Amino acid sequence: MEQVVVVGNGIWDESRVRQHVGAEFEVAAIKADANAVHIIGEKRPVMVLAQLDGEKQGVQAVADALCEFAHSKSMAIIALVTNLGIAACEKMVNSGIQVFTPPHQISMIEKVFDLQFEQQLELSEERRRRHILIVDDDLVALRSMRSLLQDYYRISIVASSVDALKLLDKQSVDLILLDYVMPVCNGKVFLNILRDHEKYKAIPVIFLTGVNDTDLVLDCVRHGANGYILKSTSKNDLLGRLNDVFAKDE
Repeated sequence: MEQVVVVGNGIWDESRVRQHVGAEFEVAAIKADANAVHIIGEKRPVMVLAQLDGEKQGVQAVADALCEFAHSKSMAIIALVTNLGIAACEKMVNSGIQVFTPPHQISMIEKVFDLQFEQQLELSEERRRRHILIVDDDLVALRSMRSLLQDYYRISIVASSVDALKLLDKQSVDLILLDYVMPVCNGKVFLNILRDHEKYKAIPVIFLTGVNDTDLVLDCVRHGANGYILKSTSKNDLLGRLNDVFAKDE
């Protein structure tokens, strides 16, 4: 179930948010402390409504973390702030967060919340239609990557380039996450096959790589890959990179 998270105490509470999002969405209320960052990262809500009092301990760290989440463009964030410095507010605004300073006008906040929520719904539905193929001979890595992405995209996984070609013959995909080091047909060879094939040459390809493979993968980027992602990349950064690739494709 998609989620909306309310951070901190203030004029907005769970019941008010539920009136706006309906029964199809789970609403969670959490404290504006250091643990809020971890919870938001785990839940990956479609929206966050944060009520931040700069005089309370740990709130500045929460504000900084919300800026990082906003950069990923995978969630909409509205912040109702009090006692927070101009520099902190400007940082949030520049990150794409909708910031309200006192006096907080309920009617205006409600209008912005409803608009942001509708936009996020449309984005969420669009992401679910995106089909990502993950190619990796490491089954543990395959399942781990699928677990990170399956709430946001339609995911198919295969363990070899041969199986990938079989799937591509039957289904269309919007992006391929490709392991570089694979037996029989490694990532570079498979990339060349894709780029030489009229049907597949336009599919964006991002390499999945370990730290020791980056020099090899950078060579592939020079020969037609759309980038690379370290297998150790955080969920937040991974979603942000995928959003960026799809945005360039639009």
